Amino acid sequence: MQLEHVFTHYDTTGVRNVQRQAWSYGEGDDCRAYDVTFNSEKRLIIKVCRGDFATPERIQGWSTLIERYSDAGVYAPRIVATMDGSICFKEADYLVYAEDYRRFFCVDEFTPTVTPSEYEEDLFKMVGKIAALPPLIFGWNSAFCLYDTFHEEDFADANFECAEEWYRIFQWAAPERLETLSEIWNTYLAIREELEPVYRGLPKSAFQADLVPENILLDKQRRFTGIMNFERSGTETVLNYVLSECIPPITSETDLGGITDRAFLWQQDRMLQRRIGFVNHYYTFSEAERKTFSKLYNMVVPFLWPTFDSFRKAVTKRQRQHYDNIIDWVAYQVKRTDLSL
Repeated sequence: MQLEHVFTHYDTTGVRNVQRQAWSYGEGDDCRAYDVTFNSEKRLIIKVCRGDFATPERIQGWSTLIERYSDAGVYAPRIVATMDGSICFKEADYLVYAEDYRRFFCVDEFTPTVTPSEYEEDLFKMVGKIAALPPLIFGWNSAFCLYDTFHEEDFADANFECAEEWYRIFQWAAPERLETLSEIWNTYLAIREELEPVYRGLPKSAFQADLVPENILLDKQRRFTGIMNFERSGTETVLNYVLSECIPPITSETDLGGITDRAFLWQQDRMLQRRIGFVNHYYTFSEAERKTFSKLYNMVVPFLWPTFDSFRKAVTKRQRQHYDNIIDWVAYQVKRTDLSL
């Protein structure tokens, strides 16, 4: 594939500068992103990908969703059509599309480091504002989906895949805790079966579904301005989306060392409740959502990425001092009944 030819679909004045960016959306996806500045001063992020997460239908949907966020006052770089008006095109066996270069800064670009407390109120009020809009339903799911799949080739949703792998690796890593592990797994399966018919009837809409620091945009004063990268977006139940975005992840060894401490558990719960409170500024949960919340929490939170990945890395690194804490934390989260909306 000749990149020079790809770039001319968007501007024919010549390329002044091009930089390749790290970019991937899943195992097996061949994705590349190029920060391209043309002689005309136009600057675009041109994405070249091969994988089932990107299709012309989805790209059109992302563009529609970006406009929906923009109309709600949330900045998001727009998808840019080619010079002949196409929203994407095929080049060899790759699909190509482009976005405006962002006008603001990613959270992870600031020094000193930006903490979530500096922007989370505006971020989660935004989540509530989008959730409160009339439903927008796509023909595909978000990456947070339950009971269905995000990638066509997936055998199950990400929650089930993570839960099953967690059970398998800890059976191997901590065989002395097999009784507790089996109890966790059986409880998880029972909740999953019980929840499905109710869950499928909950309110749904389309969301960006990837509020990681590198996708959250702030201005120079470190104020929230918008989001970017809609490739994980899709239709999702409002409740699962809100829970999945609001739950504070466990990502550090310091966290692993104290995840069963009362103070840590209280802090995590308080953060979740505060964020959901911001969502409530615009969105009112239905009675069905309120009744479902506790069981959904039991099913989703213990195995949500990147918390699950932190647990897996602890096993990969043979950090045996954390195994009991991890197992006890998961056992607590999968059974607790003390949280409500």
